[in-house]
Amino acid sequence: MAKKKLTTEEKYDIFAKAYVTNGFNGKKAAITAGYTEKSADVTASKLLRNAKVLEKIDAEMKMLSKRMQDDASLIYFELWNQVRMIDAKLARHEEASKELSTTDAQATAMKADITNLKSNIRQKESKFKSIDGRTSEGKTEKGKLRKELEEMYMKLENSQDLLNDLDSSVATSKRDLLWHRDWKEILTWIDVNKVDTKRVNT
Repeated sequence: MAKKKLTTEEKYDIFAKAYVTNGFNGKKAAITAGYTEKSADVTASKLLRNAKVLEKIDAEMKMLSKRMQDDASLIYFELWNQVRMIDAKLARHEEASKELSTTDAQATAMKADITNLKSNIRQKESKFKSIDGRTSEGKTEKGKLRKELEEMYMKLENSQDLLNDLDSSVATSKRDLLWHRDWKEILTWIDVNKVDTKRVNT
């Protein structure tokens, strides 16, 4: 009986799980997922830039994080200080991940608003320059446009200040995120200290 061919989505799932559980070895994970060994390095590199795959890796790491916290109670008493430090890192990672999701979306929306506002300002400025201010009607219209532009300039300045604050929040959140190297260090620590990882790898 012919072996069932895996779908792309199934391969992504297998790759993400293997990548997290094998110590973040992309080539081995690609082979585990059914990709050819000859091109495994190149395939792994492509997969690690794929948005869907990265989401699946993030989900696997979140599950790993939860399992690691559950397993904390199994660690020897003399290692608890280290465990508390890891727990704190995981908590900061979880909080930063949620915060980043919100602030990143807000920053994206704010950038779009600023772009639109700048475009409107340029149109108003162009119209302002085209008006003949020597006539009574022109003076009135220019006065009205000048007031509108002043309000738009103020709004733009405030929006840019808010965007700077959001960018600062994003940068702060990213500092608290655990990246692949950090997860690898935590897994190495568990292995060195003989922590029971049976549940982590299931």
